[in-house]
Amino acid sequence: VMASADVLMGLDLASYADDAAKKLGDTRTVFGLRVALMVVVSYAAFGWALTLSSALLCRVLRGSRRRNSQLFQIRRLILRMTFPRYPAQLSGTMGMALYLRLLGGRVAASSTVSLADPPLEPRKLMIAAGAVVMGPLALGECCVGERSLVGGGSVLLPHAEVEAGSVVGAMSVVGLPVRSGMQLGGNPGIIMRRAGLGTPPPTSCGRAAVRVALRCAYPVLAPMVLQFLLLVTLLPAMVVLTIIMDTWLQAPGSSADPKSLTLVALALAPAYVLLGACLAAVAVVLKWLLLGRIPVGGRWRWVGSWFHHIFAFVQSLASLSAGIFVGMTFGSPMYNWWLRFMGA
Repeated sequence: VMASADVLMGLDLASYADDAAKKLGDTRTVFGLRVALMVVVSYAAFGWALTLSSALLCRVLRGSRRRNSQLFQIRRLILRMTFPRYPAQLSGTMGMALYLRLLGGRVAASSTVSLADPPLEPRKLMIAAGAVVMGPLALGECCVGERSLVGGGSVLLPHAEVEAGSVVGAMSVVGLPVRSGMQLGGNPGIIMRRAGLGTPPPTSCGRAAVRVALRCAYPVLAPMVLQFLLLVTLLPAMVVLTIIMDTWLQAPGSSADPKSLTLVALALAPAYVLLGACLAAVAVVLKWLLLGRIPVGGRWRWVGSWFHHIFAFVQSLASLSAGIFVGMTFGSPMYNWWLRFMGA
């Protein structure tokens, strides 16, 4: 916005910002952080307003693929437009469980649900307390019992039932009841053996209170911190880009004619590559600073622990960088190098 307003519209926002900083008695750095925090809080307010309003609207629009298909199509359009904007960042947190409850699903607040795509028919989901469900595809009404685990990409056929303490392997198809303490895997799914899910070790009241506070605060704070990192990372590059564009257009013999504007527009492509590379580098640095190398066969981490939330945050940042830039390099050596830098 600043680059286009400064150069293409002739607005001198930099001088406006300097005047505002002088009136407040701030340095440029402090004023920039103040503006960044304001943008972050505004983004959070917009995101939660979008999440709540879209969920309540889709709750009213009742319909399925067979009945009231027009309402179903409208609800699907709303979810596909709004879900990637903010609700997707709540994936794997208590915020996602509350979001699904607003949509009409019977999802316990203490469950962990991770979704990459919007839930088109959330009323068919019934997830009990303590369950971990990773990206399921529910084709009909299904029930997931307490403290059970459903792996990523699993397909739940109509009337599928996963009882308490059972396990469904990733990419499996659940077409028969999975009894308590059993494990299902494969396509078509078959009962393989008894599940080995354990119970978390006992913790003190203080640690339990910290975990509850972290679980409640993470959905609110994590997207804000993510956007703050995005602003702090990209603003210096944007300032340099603005200066280069402004110098280019104000050079002797240059003017804001169609030819100069065309050259500036062509210069935006390598600038976008530079910004995307900066964001990808930040994702790599934070991964190694916060998580380090995750060894194969390392010790298990309990869902809801501090490591689980840090891992979710790093994964959200990596998904953000992949969605903005790195995903466009899929299949190229650059994408492979990024995966290697991330530890693959």
